[in-house]
Amino acid sequence: MYLTRVAPVPGKVQMDDWNQLRELMGQPVFATGGKAGSGFAPAYDWAKAVQLFPKNPKVTQGARASNIPVSFTGKAPTAEVAYDYADTTWDIAKDKEDWGKLKGKRVSLKVVIRSTDNGYQLDDIKSDDYTCFTALGPEGSDSPGLPLRLYVKKGTKPERVVRNAKNYSSGPVEQTYVIKGVVREGRQMIAEVVERAE
Repeated sequence: MYLTRVAPVPGKVQMDDWNQLRELMGQPVFATGGKAGSGFAPAYDWAKAVQLFPKNPKVTQGARASNIPVSFTGKAPTAEVAYDYADTTWDIAKDKEDWGKLKGKRVSLKVVIRSTDNGYQLDDIKSDDYTCFTALGPEGSDSPGLPLRLYVKKGTKPERVVRNAKNYSSGPVEQTYVIKGVVREGRQMIAEVVERAE
């Protein structure tokens, strides 16, 4: 395309009646027979181009095929630790005393994610490291008791699930989630797994 614009072969101008009239009026005259630039560095068939490189490994001059060793190094992926989570219900989670009896244990609980929150009430859980959110029982606003406060580690898959969840306030429940994690005092929980319920 570049050569077509910058290296054309100009055509010849024939001063016929029309061109003479245009010249009298100060207009440019028409030329015919011009040819666009061509023939410079034409594309070469790639299969033929490959044959230009020497195949003899003893040839060291010029362009040639070469084996370059490649190695991939880095940190090996860490294996996920699998924990056993005891199934529990919202009837236990809604009651402060019953929930307190499970402190330090790993449990699994079906909930509705209410919203993210900025109330960090555990001394060892900081907003720089964890996202706080609240949840209700699987019946939403029809579930008895106050919301449960949960924390997920920032930058993890469970946090992405929480942030992508449709926040619930009232009305029919559209999405329920299974939260697996460690029970903490004051109806709180460190969530290690957050999954959409079937």
